[in-house]
Amino acid sequence: MRLQKISVSFSHYSDANLKAKADFILQSMTGNAAFVAPIPTLADLQTAITNFGDALTTASTLDRNAVAQKNQCREILEGILSQLGMYVMFIANGDVAILISSGYTLTKVPQPGSVTAPEGIVIKNGPSTGQLTTVVPTQKAASSFLHSVTTDSVTADSKWISLSSRTGKCTFTDLQPGLKYWGKTAAVASDGEMFYSPLGSWIVQ
Repeated sequence: MRLQKISVSFSHYSDANLKAKADFILQSMTGNAAFVAPIPTLADLQTAITNFGDALTTASTLDRNAVAQKNQCREILEGILSQLGMYVMFIANGDVAILISSGYTLTKVPQPGSVTAPEGIVIKNGPSTGQLTTVVPTQKAASSFLHSVTTDSVTADSKWISLSSRTGKCTFTDLQPGLKYWGKTAAVASDGEMFYSPLGSWIVQ
């Protein structure tokens, strides 16, 4: 399970919005019982906000030196906010309520799709003699597929020939013509868990 995180990138903020966001984070973390010893300190954050605010006002004249100073102050403020955000995530350890209380913005957590057992399997002759092709519907959530065939009566002791593929289709070669093969295919999740299709069978040509 992936832990919820906060955004520690501020390059997309306008100067005015960055100042407002920094003020909100400082206000949210001041006196917050979850963050008893922030790194960097809130005093460092306050200094960076004040310096950036002053530089922002001075840079409104568009003087080149003033703008350069404002940009330097902005870079310092962004760095402190990013470092402080890492501290917040360390303390919160995925606790959404604590993360929200910091004033930072939550990032979106990708929601992985669920891997399910393939509903059916198609087994047919391959392009050449002694070949069988197994096909199941592809699942975007599956990291791979494990295709298996056997000539034995299917029991717990059956000896399976297995091939892994990135898709729901696989061709077995060097099989014995005239023999009946049983087949099954598993959709494999990213954590290695497998979900098998029902059995199918075909006589190799």
